Amino acid sequence: MNMNNVRIYLGHALTGAPKEFVSRMLLLRNSIKQLPDVEVLEFNWIPGLGPDPKVDTYELDSRNVRRAHLAVGILDYPSIGLGFELQIRIQEKLPLFCFVPQGQEVTHLLSCAIIGVRKKILEYGELTQWAGGFPDPMEYANDEEIVGTIHEWVVNYRLKNSKQERWVVQKTAAALSTNI
Repeated sequence: MNMNNVRIYLGHALTGAPKEFVSRMLLLRNSIKQLPDVEVLEFNWIPGLGPDPKVDTYELDSRNVRRAHLAVGILDYPSIGLGFELQIRIQEKLPLFCFVPQGQEVTHLLSCAIIGVRKKILEYGELTQWAGGFPDPMEYANDEEIVGTIHEWVVNYRLKNSKQERWVVQKTAAALSTNI
């Protein structure tokens, strides 16, 4: 684990989802892991077995949802756990992308949450806290579109942070030179 990697949390239905979907999500997770300088944070799930009873699922998943630079929710199937994870990101105004298959509707509650968040952003000018990640569900036709969107976000995130780092270094150097 490299401390400079961009951390991504991929959330999706598990318990009530078809096995084919869960297998597809493992492939998607592996595709995201192949992106340069990206770490995909894990959750408590053993493929084919379910949650590991020796691990505190709530603590692990909640911590990783908060630690991620970007959380990604795949909304193909309903999931209480995924809803919980999305709510953490929405409440804490952390970058979040949601993907829904083309032509599939999003639940009314999630739509209302998105409208409410957008209203607060407009009213209070909190746009910068979202760092370019909004919970607007994006329709997708295939998993490559999801990986491409994540890759684009990671590149922009890295660019933004490198500019901020250069600015801090320049300001620090200037401050040090005036104190000499």
